[in-house]
Amino acid sequence: VDALAAWGSQQSVQQWTEQEISNTLFAWAILAATTGGDIASMRTLAQRLFQEANRRGAQSFQSCVDGPRHLGKLYGAHLEALHRGLPGGGLADKALLQVTKKVTAEHQQDISKQQSQNTKTVTTALQGHYEVQAAMVQGYHALLVSHPSCLRGVALVVTQRNRDYLRHPAGRLYGMTELRLKHIKQGCDGLVLCKWSELKKNPIEQRREMLMQHIEQVANKMT
Repeated sequence: VDALAAWGSQQSVQQWTEQEISNTLFAWAILAATTGGDIASMRTLAQRLFQEANRRGAQSFQSCVDGPRHLGKLYGAHLEALHRGLPGGGLADKALLQVTKKVTAEHQQDISKQQSQNTKTVTTALQGHYEVQAAMVQGYHALLVSHPSCLRGVALVVTQRNRDYLRHPAGRLYGMTELRLKHIKQGCDGLVLCKWSELKKNPIEQRREMLMQHIEQVANKMT
């Protein structure tokens, strides 16, 4: 990591493509979020890249190849910059920040539609015990469960093997999924993660018992 940062410090970031800027910032965000560390050399490089992104503005990233994907990466990195207290605060250009938010929201709306069956399964299992609603938490789709011990609610995220997990090593989350979950957790009082494969194989009574147990474990930490 230090070698990468040292190499980056010797480069003129004005020569970098939009894709290189967004990919490097996203890599920094995942590294910081998943390891709990914030290496000083990478932090300095991230500051320089945010400054360059702000200088270029929204149009530059919108017009690059696969623009929406890279705008989404910028927004994820921006949230991590705010959480880390990165000097400059990430995306300072208001127009660029607004576009990254819009692209991320549109993508999450698509995910919400794709997960309508997941939402129905969880809502049905918890009916009569908790109020559950699909919500945007920190700009990401999640199911928000109301609980008297959690004023901001408990976020429940259903993960899927082909979207959220690496093939090798098996069972490990993608870095981008870990980053998304961390940001969701920052916007509520707790996070429950459950695998769709485990939900669908169990009858409704076992689904309910499993979900309620996880929710109460999170809520008990708040009391």
